[in-house]
Amino acid sequence: MINEFIEDICSILNIVPPQISYDTSHFQTETMLAACDNEGRTIFLRRQDSMTPDFYFGIAHELRHVWQIRTESRLLDNYKTSNQCENSEMYNLQPAEVDANAFATMVMADFFHIKPLHDGMSDRVIAQIHKRIEELSANGLFE
Repeated sequence: MINEFIEDICSILNIVPPQISYDTSHFQTETMLAACDNEGRTIFLRRQDSMTPDFYFGIAHELRHVWQIRTESRLLDNYKTSNQCENSEMYNLQPAEVDANAFATMVMADFFHIKPLHDGMSDRVIAQIHKRIEELSANGLFE
């Protein structure tokens, strides 16, 4: 099921699927569900007993980062990891994060007919995600 989901998302993004690894040794927190490497070659997933909406959101989010690395690297200009940012708002307002969160939100709506709540994100971040969703929609994503 995960492999099919990844293939479907990569088809939407028009990218070759990255390798999948279940090595979570470099995850920054115990709650991280997914991450990608800096070259966009591999996504790392935390093994799950059940496939939750958060898990699918995380996969879509990381696949969008893979797409950014491979095709829109300008979104990653001056990118900082969460450890390098003063707070979560600063981290989540970065163009790459706004774009990945917007894309994953659209995936959740299209595939599962659910709307992520973006718990813990500020109103400012959520507004930027919604603005990016409008831009992506206007460009024909998920028509």
